[in-house]
Amino acid sequence: MKKAVLFIVAGLLCLQLSGCGANPITEEQETPDAYDAIIRQYETAVTEGWDTDKMTENGLDYMVAYCLEQDERANVGYFKGDLNGDGQIELAIAAESEDEYFAGMIFALYELADGEPFALVKSGERDRWYYAGEGKLLNEAFGNAFETVYSLCTADWELAYLDAVGRNAVEYPDDPWLRFTGQTWEHISEEEASAVISEMKNSVTNLKITPFQ
Repeated sequence: MKKAVLFIVAGLLCLQLSGCGANPITEEQETPDAYDAIIRQYETAVTEGWDTDKMTENGLDYMVAYCLEQDERANVGYFKGDLNGDGQIELAIAAESEDEYFAGMIFALYELADGEPFALVKSGERDRWYYAGEGKLLNEAFGNAFETVYSLCTADWELAYLDAVGRNAVEYPDDPWLRFTGQTWEHISEEEASAVISEMKNSVTNLKITPFQ
């Protein structure tokens, strides 16, 4: 079982290092100067219609362009406030959408470290982050057709598991579904896994963003 933990966590969730409930109580606090440049960069990219390649070249999350290309009704903007209840201001670049794929998606979440912004998470097509309400994030990470992890995490430096379900059909082709118990992973049925995943996904909601356009 320890092998399963290492395989899932190291093999999949390390991809995240390269959301759904009510909005946070504290919103629209004063933005630290350190975040202003990031906001301006994304605002320029959205208003000028940068494509995925140009966003990547400029160090921005390309999923912003992908979202606007695929969902014409989506808005992209920023949330500034205490997202996780630690008393500090975070910056989230996020989507506001009715599409299941993009609703609540957080493209990039920044916190301050020694006064400088640090990207806590960034989304990709196979490693997506969503706002899950009340200081929580949902991560959907896909290694390939046989390896998947859905994890509900704290929206802070630790990104600690609150709940997680993984599918590892490479190591366990006959019994691939596992759930994190808080200390280790245990096998569960596909029906139980589907129910837990549905509950996680149902918690996703849009952040109250300030749109870029």
